[in-house]
Amino acid sequence: MVLLAATGQARGQTDAQSTTGPTPPATVLMEMAEGELEGAAAAAAMATLEEFVPCYYWRHGCGPTALGMIIGYYDSLGWDNLVVGDASTQTTEVNQMIASGGTVGSPWVGNEQHLEDYGLPRDDSGPIQTDAVITAGRTPHDDNCLADFMDTSKSTRANKYGWSWFSDVGSSFVDYINLINPAYNPSAQYYYMGYSPALTWQVLTTEIDAGRPMVLLVDTDGNNDTDHFVTVIGYSDGPPQQYYCYDTWYSTVRNKDFAAMAPGQAWGIYGGWSFILNSMPANMVETPDVVGNIRAEAEKLLVQAGLSATFDSPYGDTPSLDFVVEQDPAEGEMVLAGTAITLTVVTCDFNGDNMVSLPDFAMLAGDWLTCNAAEPPMTNLDLDEGGCVDFDDLLWFAPFFAQSAAATATPAVIGQTQTAAEAILAGAGLNANAIFLHSETAAGDVFNQASQANSETPAGGTVDIYVSLGPEN
Repeated sequence: MVLLAATGQARGQTDAQSTTGPTPPATVLMEMAEGELEGAAAAAAMATLEEFVPCYYWRHGCGPTALGMIIGYYDSLGWDNLVVGDASTQTTEVNQMIASGGTVGSPWVGNEQHLEDYGLPRDDSGPIQTDAVITAGRTPHDDNCLADFMDTSKSTRANKYGWSWFSDVGSSFVDYINLINPAYNPSAQYYYMGYSPALTWQVLTTEIDAGRPMVLLVDTDGNNDTDHFVTVIGYSDGPPQQYYCYDTWYSTVRNKDFAAMAPGQAWGIYGGWSFILNSMPANMVETPDVVGNIRAEAEKLLVQAGLSATFDSPYGDTPSLDFVVEQDPAEGEMVLAGTAITLTVVTCDFNGDNMVSLPDFAMLAGDWLTCNAAEPPMTNLDLDEGGCVDFDDLLWFAPFFAQSAAATATPAVIGQTQTAAEAILAGAGLNANAIFLHSETAAGDVFNQASQANSETPAGGTVDIYVSLGPEN
């Protein structure tokens, strides 16, 4: 089951809270004293968004702080004005986005915000106390920060100072983004360890590989009770499989085993949230297809698209003899304007009589011989390293280098029922990922698809389809 634009309690598992404060629990302090985090980010075989996700420190709750890093990340990617000014460091504006108002030692007077209304009196170390906004009999401020939308610290929700419920994380993301710019079309999805919808290793790695950091609720001390939210920015395949996170207390990346909560399992996972902004920011551009082009032409195409080129393989002094055989990111991916696209090239050297010696013809040819293209104007191709072919014929052959990765024309499924759309995509050799949102379209019908009709999708790939929940009441 998928829930997007979630409000209220997440379904499927009993709800759970964070219960930590601005100072880490004794078990975490002990870990730090023993130097556990040293070298955490240097593990092999890991994927990480550490370079892009800002690290923020605990600000009136680990929940809004962990989610605040997600907001800061998307702001830096071009979804403008989610934070006023630069969100790469924890500025005053970043703090107001996380939890508005002053500090416990210096609260605002006469302009009460989140801290003054709900964070005071501070009650994280004793019995829960009625919020100041209630005891003072004043009108609460308008919700304007993540902590407001998450109901952090609200005594009416059984939250002490800094506490938040797991179920409120997704709606906080959606409501805050909609406050700033509803055109960004935010959505969120929850997962549980051991319950449906399941938080699996594939879910986590897929989100990180897609450039989407997550928020997890974990049990830091292994007593089988939830206590803390963290921002997941990477993973390591291991063994053991581990998630990498910012913990809102320290700036060093923490690596912990990907495991469910259990007695003795420190940093065990209760569940997690993923987040998507379904519109593209203005400064995103589509990566053109440059595979099969000579180097000079590939660089020209990238510059025309507002991008640049970098190379992960040596190339010669003559651009017209260097052929692009691979690019990363691939054709069609959306990237920030100015991004450097990594190109792999193979250099061909003249071998006399207008002949070219290929370093590895087999790598260039790939699966070309099985494709349905016309026969090339050459015979008896030597696919071994060092094989020679006429240079003019090589130029004819180059456009087919890109055909080694098969692609499928995406069928049109808008207007179909979810079942029919999934069957159509399956018939084309594609998978469907159903995303449920409210719309004016009849409930159960597809009202949008991420990959447009007739666009190319890698064979066996997945197409996001947007299924209507009907009009929102």
